[in-house]
Amino acid sequence: MPKLSWPCTAAILALALSLCWPAAHAADIPWIWHSSDAPAQAQEMAVLLDHLQLSGDGIEIRLRKKMLLVDPATRVTPVVHVQSDAKNMPRLGSRQTEAIARAVLAASLRSTSGWVQLDFEALESQRDYYVRLVSTLRSRIAPSIKLSVTVMAGWCAHQGLLAQLRADEVVPMFFHMGPQADAYRARLQRTPEQFDPRCRQQAAGFAVQEEPALEVQRRYERRYWFNYQAWNNFSMGE
Repeated sequence: MPKLSWPCTAAILALALSLCWPAAHAADIPWIWHSSDAPAQAQEMAVLLDHLQLSGDGIEIRLRKKMLLVDPATRVTPVVHVQSDAKNMPRLGSRQTEAIARAVLAASLRSTSGWVQLDFEALESQRDYYVRLVSTLRSRIAPSIKLSVTVMAGWCAHQGLLAQLRADEVVPMFFHMGPQADAYRARLQRTPEQFDPRCRQQAAGFAVQEEPALEVQRRYERRYWFNYQAWNNFSMGE
């Protein structure tokens, strides 16, 4: 597995631009994708390690190759991202489950935050598989490690569905929501009680380019932030 330097004795990574992380609050957790460095002042970050592309019966695994220097005080949550090939939808079964479980288990051993995250862009047609997958992961990961999982915003519209997920944290992704984006944003702002309880409790995912109102952000103890650009080329103040 490619080497990532966390924790390390190096100073905070030097950024080409001066970046600003709002209030440097522990609840704000940037997602760091393969091609990106990290924003300054983040107390915790979620770092993508493995990207699994599922296509038919095939599984393509891309590992992180970019070295990331992290301040020793920064908590790191490793992330495994899973995506289905829209042109050749996967036939999900034990082979895919085992590959994902191996990746998440390996990632969990590198956590310095006490969390590991599965970021699976699971479609509604893949719900039953996803529920079983999360249950398998929870049984394989050490009890001392908390399991975070993401769900598409559309899942929030189904009351009671997310109670089936054996995860310590469910992160609804309130960005890149497709043709229903305006409707979901309005519901999130005005009538959040219409969402499943697990979509309005502990955590949520937002994009910095689609930042919701502060009153929405403050409902969540943990806020994950996606950046459509690389963090090292972005200033929160712009």
